[in-house]
Amino acid sequence: MAQGNACIPDDFELPVTAFDIPRCYAGDLSAVVITEGLIRDRVRRLAKG
Repeated sequence: MAQGNACIPDDFELPVTAFDIPRCYAGDLSAVVITEGLIRDRVRRLAKG
């Protein structure tokens, strides 16, 4: 599988409303930069390699 570089703009943000954020964090967040699922997928791929 070919691997490429991901280019993520410095101002890239996902809206908090697009996620199920625990109430204890809801008032502290204005946006989500990287989702937990993306982090878990990357860790899983690194563990396989």
